[in-house]
Amino acid sequence: MVVNGQRSEYVGVCFQPPINAATSSWRALLTIDGYLEEGVESKEIDWRVDASVCFHRSVPEDLEPGTHVLRVLLEDIYSQQAVERALEFRYAVDTGSYATSFATLREILSLRDSEPVEELVARLVELGDRAQELGYPMFRMRTRTIAAYMLRQQGSPTALVQARALLEEQPEWFESPSALIWSGALSYERASLALEENELRTAWHHYKEAERAFGPVADQRMLLVALKQAQLLWRIGAEGEARSHLAETLEQCRESDCNMGHRAAAQSTLAWYALSDPYLGDGKLEAVEAGLKEALAGEAESDDLLERANTQVNLAYLEWIRGADSSLALEEARGILSSSADLSNSSRGREITDWIELVEASRLLGQGRVRDAAVICESVVSRTDRTAAAIFATDCRARAALANGNLGEAAALAADAVELQEREGVGKLGQQVPAVPGRHSDRYLLAASIAVERGDAEAAWDYLAALDQSTQAKSPSTEPEEQAQRRKHLLAQLERLGRPTKTADRYRKAVEQRLRAQLRELDRTSTSGFATLGRDIDFRIAPLQSEIVMLRRHRGTVQIYRRTKMKRRAVAAVADAVTQRLDPGHVADTAVPWGDLVGPLSAAVVPEASDMGARTIFAVHGRLQEIPLDALPLGDGVLSDHTAVVYRPAGAGSDRLPPANPRRMFVVDPEGNLASGRRMAQYYRQRYEEASVLHREDARAQAVLDRLPEVDWLHLDTHAAYDPAFAELSALKFYDRDVFAEAIRDLPDSMYLANLSGCRTGRNPPTADSGRYGIAGVLARKGTPWVVASRADLDDAVAERFNRSFYAYLEDGRTVDVPEAFRLALSDVRRSHPVERWAALMLLGAEQGAGNAGRARAATR
Repeated sequence: MVVNGQRSEYVGVCFQPPINAATSSWRALLTIDGYLEEGVESKEIDWRVDASVCFHRSVPEDLEPGTHVLRVLLEDIYSQQAVERALEFRYAVDTGSYATSFATLREILSLRDSEPVEELVARLVELGDRAQELGYPMFRMRTRTIAAYMLRQQGSPTALVQARALLEEQPEWFESPSALIWSGALSYERASLALEENELRTAWHHYKEAERAFGPVADQRMLLVALKQAQLLWRIGAEGEARSHLAETLEQCRESDCNMGHRAAAQSTLAWYALSDPYLGDGKLEAVEAGLKEALAGEAESDDLLERANTQVNLAYLEWIRGADSSLALEEARGILSSSADLSNSSRGREITDWIELVEASRLLGQGRVRDAAVICESVVSRTDRTAAAIFATDCRARAALANGNLGEAAALAADAVELQEREGVGKLGQQVPAVPGRHSDRYLLAASIAVERGDAEAAWDYLAALDQSTQAKSPSTEPEEQAQRRKHLLAQLERLGRPTKTADRYRKAVEQRLRAQLRELDRTSTSGFATLGRDIDFRIAPLQSEIVMLRRHRGTVQIYRRTKMKRRAVAAVADAVTQRLDPGHVADTAVPWGDLVGPLSAAVVPEASDMGARTIFAVHGRLQEIPLDALPLGDGVLSDHTAVVYRPAGAGSDRLPPANPRRMFVVDPEGNLASGRRMAQYYRQRYEEASVLHREDARAQAVLDRLPEVDWLHLDTHAAYDPAFAELSALKFYDRDVFAEAIRDLPDSMYLANLSGCRTGRNPPTADSGRYGIAGVLARKGTPWVVASRADLDDAVAERFNRSFYAYLEDGRTVDVPEAFRLALSDVRRSHPVERWAALMLLGAEQGAGNAGRARAATR
């Protein structure tokens, strides 16, 4: 490392500890050439960012120029372990040339408000070339990166070409440890330029390079990189991952002394993302407002006027959602931009101007001033060079046309918005994304809603099906071996991280977040999956903006089956109440009667008994996925009295046939804490003498995984650990360790039936497509035709009663298939247990052609 010899300088070192290290008790003693200054003691960590921890000390005043050795004695005061490392660094006293160059750089930057960008760029390039001649190659990179930034902010085609030329050079020392800060800065600027030119894949690649460079040296711009990555994920429709990525960034930021401007930008952006949640309640709106006000305070301190204007736009959008006056915040944003030509004419300034107009148009639409809103949105479409703004503006025009009753025009504009978004999404970044409720999925829902208004049931169905298609591969495929091995490596690291340690440590949390982010990216880039338009699905049910729409496919024809007025916030309120009711901690005798609780939704989503077959396949969208259809009232009983309710998750498909002589494996009570464990293990051994029954210590993770590829029926009487942030990292608990759902997806298998008789094995955050459904959904997308699971904690007595009945019906000599056995077993459980205890049980069906549209309905019991 090189330390320019000003006496205020320091020398330091950063570490990236082992994956499962606990660093909270680390201290370090730093010496130069073995010399220990009087009074110098070991010190705690000075700063940390992501997975790196750093220590530093001042340079002695009498240090001579030349090469020196920094020695670090790193101690863990908790474990009493220590390690020593040594690094060479070069100390050079500035003879005046560096200080002069730096003073010239400050002078050039001070002229930004008064001199043309072209002239400033020329002077920066000349200054950098002179600095290189004086022996400061990194200073030259610095000036060229700043020049490219200025050109990018100007945003003209000529300026962008010139910026790209300035960033093309990559010196030999680019990858050296001493240059990581500068190589990270160069990669970051390359990414930003690619983003300006709408080259999303290139931008993502360079942001990953910047992340790799900034990480080892704990550069605070890691947080800015994370913000930009979140913005990219948002652009392609990965709204859920963008929100979680940004929330994790802010959490790290609060634990570190991070740049106030970066933190404010992240808070403001996260608020904008949160406001796109159609189910956002009043309590969350208050939290968003608090975050925006905190962001404004941070932007005032950092003097970032553009971000301040952007936050005012976000505040205005918040007020619009509340139904309050948003004009004052919009005027504040306009005033900030108009205070300087450089602000209003910059690329970012023009982008913010677009959003000021679009939020204003939303305000006018809410007031019924439809024509005025349409004019604004048409103007934005005609001038903007930002795809996101163009999509929003086209959507705005569609809503305006719908409000005017121009259904044909509204349908065409809604189709344009969907097409624009699909071009911006998966193809641009080369990544598949789960569709969560939000602004992107609302494009499809608006198009479906307009189709319903026009009476075009087929188009409405296809728009809802397109949400499934937009996140999946186009045909069955397997994951490349290299990708599968990478997944195994990351899961192994995550598993090691999860093992018990003596101390809790925020470093470990940062490492966990990084590993999860890498797994999510791997998941997005995977080509595995089975996409289908679901021609065998009987009913699609979706909560649109102000109504629940139920579509039915019957004998090859789609019809609008039912429309029920209900806003999505009302749906969310019922879903929240139902989720709480299914929690085992719920006190049943003080609750609202079940029928009263779910009554409003039952009227909206339960078909007539005469319109269902022996089994009925449902594709359920949004927060309706949290509603147990089996347990909804119908006649004198419930829906599952009349039909076997089957959920079809997004991307699930299988053409496997039922095996004649199924090979069975039962994994029972690995942790030894189920009251029914010993009884059920004995029951499975007696019923299936040829089956493999792994009980207690026999149920080790590897023993299960080794047998899995040869199993037709899999039964798990195990506990599960639900992960609400990344459902595919929910885990099944075995005798010796947990196994993530992601680990199972890479195994070859021949399963026809999986009975996941464990808590929350079918739990998943709601999605805008037809559902992911947690661990069970992983198996369904993997190709298992039938998966039994639970959306909540599963009572042991209920599980025992259900499983005894389920296997008895499958094996009682009659022609009973999996759906009918599930339905009959559920009916048996219902006789002896209240609805709160059994309603969580669910059946996922991936078998293609399994629907019963047009067949005779099942006889009621």
